[in-house]
Amino acid sequence: MKKLWASAIMMACAMSLSAQVIITDRDMFNEPGLYWRGYATGGGYQVSGLIGDPGGPHLWDFTNVQWTNEFRFDYLDPSEVDHAVSFPGATVVERKTDMASGRQDFLFFEQVPSVGRKNYGVYTEGSLLTPEWVFSVPTIDFPAQIRFGDSWTTATVFPALFQPFPDFPATCELIERFEVDAYGLIDLPGVGFGDTLRVNCLTEYNYEIDLGEGPQSAGTFFSRTYYFLRPSLGIAAQITSGLNEGSPPSNNFFDVTEFVALFETNKEPAAPCDVPFPVTDLRLSFSTGTALLKWTLAECANSYRVEYATQPGPNAVWTELGVTTGNFYQDKPGSAVESRFYRVISLP
Repeated sequence: MKKLWASAIMMACAMSLSAQVIITDRDMFNEPGLYWRGYATGGGYQVSGLIGDPGGPHLWDFTNVQWTNEFRFDYLDPSEVDHAVSFPGATVVERKTDMASGRQDFLFFEQVPSVGRKNYGVYTEGSLLTPEWVFSVPTIDFPAQIRFGDSWTTATVFPALFQPFPDFPATCELIERFEVDAYGLIDLPGVGFGDTLRVNCLTEYNYEIDLGEGPQSAGTFFSRTYYFLRPSLGIAAQITSGLNEGSPPSNNFFDVTEFVALFETNKEPAAPCDVPFPVTDLRLSFSTGTALLKWTLAECANSYRVEYATQPGPNAVWTELGVTTGNFYQDKPGSAVESRFYRVISLP
């Protein structure tokens, strides 16, 4: 009986740690030469029992899904892709191949150190829009560090000529709202189980078309995608709803248009991040008695300790101001005449 209780306690402790998982750019697929294959299904497959609620810990078991197809994702140098000429800033291209139909879609991005995946747009066929979606402003769709509880929003615009009306200019405003709303374990076919963070992404498409009398609304549409991020495997699974006109799909939507789960890859596990990288670009602003310190998130750092000293040099006495997981800190010095020298230390 003691062994049983001990095992239960150990399992509960392990599950509770899932909320502390941090996904970094080291976990994502962002280098030419990498690939992964995923089982896929869609066309109304019912997933309401698989999505789950916010929070955690959860177990997402994707080993018994009735898969009907397979996708392959290859990461290429832009020189290997003809369409890349329209996305000159991209340094990596994700090519997604539907193994049943042979259809290929492309995503053009740049992995910016300590910032995240900078998405320049996509080339996709099979819709009423022209296939090239060149973003007017690139978006950071997946930041360099992602934790449970994080949220962020991206927005951009791209030309969107409707194929039935090729002579009339149209645009699409694309807004994506991300929230890391759940955590737990994910069990993948052929891979096994591991920690995961779930990202709930609501995508909004606002279309405008000019039929000769100025731009006018051509409709607003929504879709919802759940991304399951796993250490060393990046986006290990995703579930995407259908496209709704006028209102968002519910959080626990019923049918999907696409459900894919990774089962094979050539990506090697990321090396352990035992020692956080140092902060290298500490910046200071001062206004109305308040000092604002800013820096770029450092690789492998989970938090940062902010300290100050009144005298610089090797014999300086440093006083802790606080610890933060963000990349900024405000300090209000107690004396207007006191000089303060700051430093920020990366913590594991």
